[in-house]
Amino acid sequence: MTCAKILAAIYARLGKSVQTFGDYAGERSGAPIRAYTRVSDTQVTNRNKVYEPDHVLVLDQTLLGADAVAGLAEGGLLLVDSEGGPEELASRYERFRVATVDAKAIGEGLAQTGHIALYGLTFASDSASLDPGSQPTLVQMAKVLGEQPALKVYIVGHTDSTGNLAHNLDLSQRRAEAVVAALAKDYHIAPTRLLAKGMASFAPVASNDDESGRARNRRVELVKQ
Repeated sequence: MTCAKILAAIYARLGKSVQTFGDYAGERSGAPIRAYTRVSDTQVTNRNKVYEPDHVLVLDQTLLGADAVAGLAEGGLLLVDSEGGPEELASRYERFRVATVDAKAIGEGLAQTGHIALYGLTFASDSASLDPGSQPTLVQMAKVLGEQPALKVYIVGHTDSTGNLAHNLDLSQRRAEAVVAALAKDYHIAPTRLLAKGMASFAPVASNDDESGRARNRRVELVKQ
């Protein structure tokens, strides 16, 4: 519930209409089993449960199951607080973008493969403006960089193949630069340790023939220099 309220406060500061409420196992008994944050450009006037969320954040991995992703649209973001990397969950939830938020997982991914996809970094449609929901991932990225002061990385932006290639190259570059700027300004990571690069659709990790694949291809990767 606290996390939902923090997200609501961030969006409220951006001028959005927000509403946060809990979903209880019994009528107002005990702690809520789920919490919802509704964000809208227009005034929120009802208090209905959010049946079709765009993002699902799971704070306890033991609660992962069909109920956890109920209503989540294909290609929606499933963000899990886990020490493991997203690869171990991706096969179970192929219809969704899967991301884990944990500094240890990011560090291990870099050490093992030299790169890691960070699906928790999201942007407004066709924009390089980072969504407020990207903050947990930025915090964990900054933690890894803070714990390894000699580490230098590329921040690499990727898009799907929809639209004009030149436009997507520019968009992916600006998105990578936005992540670099956020890490430097908000988390005091030296810009000399960060290099932004936009790759557009040149390095897909899935087919661009369906939305599920395109959602996996739209990503930012952290790559060890």
